[in-house]
Amino acid sequence: MIKIALLASALLVLALCQDVDYKVISDNMVLQRDSTRTRLWGTTTSDVVNVQLRRGNTVVDTYEAKPVSGRWELPLKSYPAGGPFEIFVKATTLRVYRNVVFGDVYLCSGQSNMEMSISQTQDAEKELQDTNYPNLRVFRVIHNDAKEPVDNVQGVWKVSSPSSLTGPWDQGFSAACYYFGRRVFKALNGEVPIGLIESNWGGTRVETWMSPDARKICNDTFIDGVNDPNEAGHMWNGQIVPLLKYNIKAALWYQGESNAGDERSAERYTCSFPQMISDWRAKWNVGDFPFYFVQIAGWNPGTNWPVFRLKQLTALKLQNTYFVTAIDIGDPTDIHPQDKQEVGRRLSLIALNQIYKKDVHYKGPTLKGIKSSSQAGTLTVRAELNDVVGNLTQKATPKCTTCCELGNIFKINTNKRQNVTPKGVKAEGNALVLEFDGTNDEVLSQVDYAMYPYPQCVYIDSATLLPVNSFRAN
Repeated sequence: MIKIALLASALLVLALCQDVDYKVISDNMVLQRDSTRTRLWGTTTSDVVNVQLRRGNTVVDTYEAKPVSGRWELPLKSYPAGGPFEIFVKATTLRVYRNVVFGDVYLCSGQSNMEMSISQTQDAEKELQDTNYPNLRVFRVIHNDAKEPVDNVQGVWKVSSPSSLTGPWDQGFSAACYYFGRRVFKALNGEVPIGLIESNWGGTRVETWMSPDARKICNDTFIDGVNDPNEAGHMWNGQIVPLLKYNIKAALWYQGESNAGDERSAERYTCSFPQMISDWRAKWNVGDFPFYFVQIAGWNPGTNWPVFRLKQLTALKLQNTYFVTAIDIGDPTDIHPQDKQEVGRRLSLIALNQIYKKDVHYKGPTLKGIKSSSQAGTLTVRAELNDVVGNLTQKATPKCTTCCELGNIFKINTNKRQNVTPKGVKAEGNALVLEFDGTNDEVLSQVDYAMYPYPQCVYIDSATLLPVNSFRAN
């Protein structure tokens, strides 16, 4: 019995002396290039930590860190895109991280439409065959419903390949995230390694991704129940806090369906969503990094969705924040549309233009203003648009039934009538011109375009293939 006790005691001491293995720091990782805010960190009982960055037999740089209360952090010099490197970390033990590259790191977060794996999307088998890219790397954060903040996540960096990406819904890799990353990687001719970190959980509301500081600003006290990932802050605690030291280039967000379906939560979204973005930026402490989000897609049962899409746009008041719409690539009966390739394409256009300064147009047409006139029994409404590059043409959305009938696109209210359908619509340059039967004293009060849970028809820009975003003009 004494021998067993001594053995147990020795094993405990050995365990306490071991350096903590932070999963996001591992073989195959992508570290953010061109930044002095990229860092390594860890926990050790050693008084000093020595780090070497090597490339082959060449020592590129040597660093030393002095732990404080057992914890150490080490800012790295700014390195250009490239690799592979090996990183030797000597503390209590020696760790060697192999096949490390410097490139651009993107965080992809949200709920199930961000979580939906490549294997669940259209043409999945074909898409998975186009995934052998050694300098495109992925890290999937394993679900962690945490009541208190934690400092580690479970997951592993993987090199892009069919085997590393294949899997069911929450075990493969995010389709929207990957299709974005692959497009960026290809557009840069593979010269910049791309790292993709997905941290998401289906069915979650925005509140669970917010810190206590952010929720306090929005007076958020909404809690679902015990052991529910939707409890306020649980995803923040378990799936964001452990990543805050890992430098990123930008964040991508596809979420909102669960908020749109809850009246109280939807009403708060105009505070909670922008505040989450601002708070993430403050807590990451790498500047106002770009934040791209997806408006929720078309879905017939989503009765509150048209107005909720407008609430999402309140985040655009924040600097360096951009959106793409998915109103034309939804599914009338499935809340999880399979066309994540187009979502990825639209998101990639923003990055290619804003970050990489490529000559691509990323903005879909949006409302600039409304003009109206009434004469000879006809009410004419002119909706002028921003960011029109080509011609404005109609596009029927997938699985539509009555498709591009005029009543499926526009409705107006006047001082005399409600929900009036135009008798004619035509495109004139950067404007859509609507005509209604009316009277000379009729006054326009509201114009709706594509304000339906599942719009059956939209207008698109023929040059960019981006749809005119839905609007309600009062």
